[in-house]
Amino acid sequence: MRKHDVPADDTRRTASHLPGLFAGGGRACEYFFHILANPGDEISFWMAGKVLSDPHMPWETHLKSCLDELYEPMTPTARDGLAQVFLEAEEAYMRYLPRDHCGTISLEPLASNRPGPPIYLTERLSQSQRKAYGRRLESIKRDVGKLASVVAQTDKIRRILRCIEGCQESMRQ
Repeated sequence: MRKHDVPADDTRRTASHLPGLFAGGGRACEYFFHILANPGDEISFWMAGKVLSDPHMPWETHLKSCLDELYEPMTPTARDGLAQVFLEAEEAYMRYLPRDHCGTISLEPLASNRPGPPIYLTERLSQSQRKAYGRRLESIKRDVGKLASVVAQTDKIRRILRCIEGCQESMRQ
């Protein structure tokens, strides 16, 4: 995956799946392959850790905790806005994948010293789906921009914006 592309993460799917494994007797989980420079991966990784440490807590509570720690929103409204951004980005992409599909497994072919084409876009989404996804990302980007003044970690907001722009650029190629 490209460092600056931002396919929606599996935050909600992972957070819903892990407690079920725990309820079924699972007590260990190997969770890996996340690029923490990618905001979606970073939230997914933190969420998984919190869910694994307390699988009985509602995933929404874990999401708020992650956002508080990583972004330091100045108000609960700002935190809720961030949560909405991440969940909308996830839905914008994941809506096109089968319900049981893990969206984080998108290994791109290596091409020399750089990643290959963004197959999570080109091979998983049709042209019309990419256009719709691009429109949703544009709306999400506007919402993210509004959050910059109400979040202490503004560098992380800039990273989200760069990632959205990188994804949009990938779709134009």
